[in-house]
Amino acid sequence: MEKITTENWSSCAYLSNKLMALITFGAEPVGDSIKDIYYVTVLDMKDEGKEVFQREFQELSLAIDTINEKYSSWEFSMRKNDQGSGCSDCAAH
Repeated sequence: MEKITTENWSSCAYLSNKLMALITFGAEPVGDSIKDIYYVTVLDMKDEGKEVFQREFQELSLAIDTINEKYSSWEFSMRKNDQGSGCSDCAAH
């Protein structure tokens, strides 16, 4: 069974009938630097990708452990919008 790992987390997700669970990435300023933040996010794909759940993690490894523990029974999938080479290829831009 395939799982989300440190090598594929930005291009894979778990799918159920109408939901998608994935890890998303953010950042916040901390003094003069930027701190990486990872989110386990669940989207309702039947409702225009509306966010139905999100949990924040300070470490990627904890986000990966959580998403695999809770959602690995769902179908493993490569995300369609991640066929480019970086952030500029993301559908959000």
